[in-house]
Amino acid sequence: MHETQNAASHEGRIINSDAVFFERRTDSLLYQAEITSSSGNGGYINDFMAVNLDDVMRRKLSYRDYLWIPEKGDGEKCIRAKFPEPVFINKIVCYQNIEKRHRIKRARISFGSSYTEEWDMEEGSAVRMVKCFPDIKTDSLEFKIFKSGGRRAGVGELEVYFDKGKPVCDFIKILDKENFVYQKDYHKKIEYQVYGYSRRFGSSVLGKQDVAEHIYKDRDGNEVLRVGLRGHEDDIYDEVILRKVSGYQMCKGFFRRGACLFLSCARDLKNAASVTWSKCRMFWRIVKQRAGKGAGDERS
Repeated sequence: MHETQNAASHEGRIINSDAVFFERRTDSLLYQAEITSSSGNGGYINDFMAVNLDDVMRRKLSYRDYLWIPEKGDGEKCIRAKFPEPVFINKIVCYQNIEKRHRIKRARISFGSSYTEEWDMEEGSAVRMVKCFPDIKTDSLEFKIFKSGGRRAGVGELEVYFDKGKPVCDFIKILDKENFVYQKDYHKKIEYQVYGYSRRFGSSVLGKQDVAEHIYKDRDGNEVLRVGLRGHEDDIYDEVILRKVSGYQMCKGFFRRGACLFLSCARDLKNAASVTWSKCRMFWRIVKQRAGKGAGDERS
């Protein structure tokens, strides 16, 4: 437990615990695979460790020694996995660099010569990315980076699963700039992300290829965007009301939000200045009192 979590205050819940449960799965098929890389330490992608710190006692976190990062001059930038025997695969989970400025933007996944697909990892830009496929039987896998941002873009952990007949998520929610949204204004293009949660796998940001969308009108005449988990559209879905606005209205709303943010910041600064001034006055009063007391002691 890291120092910032104040472990001492939780000691009664930690010491002598009978069991420890991980939210992450431990049955990734890559644990049995032979891993090779074009450069860098490929062993990081199947060691279960999605993130690592150089010193857990430091208050300022420093992450290291958990990422496969291909070398700068590497023209391939790929990881290859060879399974001891053919396996079925329909899902990949990729853990990226926890630092947002160092992320993979586009990759390609190949299963032998039978299936290849591009992965737009910039969509969602999350630490944990999930991609689902049709059921594929293969004895090898290749993960190749095509585009990345930052010099430490890489993979902390790559997990491969075969989930037969089970939905990836228990529920999904439409996001707008990483916030849950129930009514969305748009001008020309409807942009959104999809958050998924599963009791088995935890939370993740899903790619557009994992969901199906359509727009319809409700009884009140509102446009409604409905997004459903592909293959389970009738059971696992989310909806938001759409409101088309003009460019002028979008700009007006933007400036209104900016003004509100400015006023809120100004209010906070005023309060902080008031508190600081009060403390300065109190400090000065104490200094004067002590100075007066010192002068009185000298006279006596």
